Amino acid sequence: MTTPPERYFDLAVLNANMLNGISNDGTMPELTYPSAKMVDGNKDKTVVMKRKEMMDQKILFLEQNFEKLQDLKETPQTKEMLQTAIALNKYVIAIYKNEYQQLAKLYDDGAPATQIKAMAQSIHDNYYTTYETLFNKLISTGKAYAAQNNIEVNWGIQTSPSK
Repeated sequence: MTTPPERYFDLAVLNANMLNGISNDGTMPELTYPSAKMVDGNKDKTVVMKRKEMMDQKILFLEQNFEKLQDLKETPQTKEMLQTAIALNKYVIAIYKNEYQQLAKLYDDGAPATQIKAMAQSIHDNYYTTYETLFNKLISTGKAYAAQNNIEVNWGIQTSPSK
């Protein structure tokens, strides 16, 4: 059975949106504004999630997606897009498992805002350039792949007619 082009695109390009933590200042919105979860046995009561729990869930999602990416059969048409997506995922997952876990711990332990900000800035400064290069290459190859396969995608706000 052949994998549909949309499946390649979804796993390689669309799911890359989950890898956005390193962009901006390096602080993930999920860490700044944690989610709430239901209290066991009480559907009317919620508690704020620990940042470590949130990070563990994000890493689990990313690792599951990474496995699916690696299971896709590479073709001449998908080769560059898949290789870039795999490289980007591998790069970001390692950062989430290390630096972002440390940042989550700082939040959970109630570290001073200056320490949290410094750690977030360090993540951005150390990893953003490579992240941006891989991400932009993935989007570029993804756009070409979507066009070749008539996959309709809204790429966001168009800033000029040439883009």
